[in-house]
Amino acid sequence: MSVGTIKGGMTTSAVPDYCSVMIDRRLLPHETGESALEQFRRQLDREMERRDGLTHRVALRMELPPSEVEESHPLVQALARAARDSGAPPMPVGGWGAASDGGYLMRDAKIPTVLYGPGSIVGQAHRPDEYVSIDQTIIAARTYLTLAARVLTQGLV
Repeated sequence: MSVGTIKGGMTTSAVPDYCSVMIDRRLLPHETGESALEQFRRQLDREMERRDGLTHRVALRMELPPSEVEESHPLVQALARAARDSGAPPMPVGGWGAASDGGYLMRDAKIPTVLYGPGSIVGQAHRPDEYVSIDQTIIAARTYLTLAARVLTQGLV
């Protein structure tokens, strides 16, 4: 969980009459927004039992569906081969905790979806000086082209 915003009060010299907290919590493949919300609600209810006079309200504002593709899936294997053959450094297949449209594609359209790209989501993305090196961009472009050509000509997926 990550607290994204906290709001409350009208002025520095007065006790605030409310506090609003917005929390971001990513979902695991076996979870729904409602199940995660219920888990959080139970934990908060237990904590609030010790706080006389305080009330709270919990609401689900947005839900990005989780997704998971097995490492043995043909798309994952084809992408790994295309990346290797395109000069990408060896990288383990793994999960990603950030947001993407992949969950919608998998849940709503039943399209197996994997995420792949140049750069580092942790070290480079969403920063004032966000960048990706030209070399990494070229390798990623080669990988996309190699994967697409193989899927279209060989039907690997």
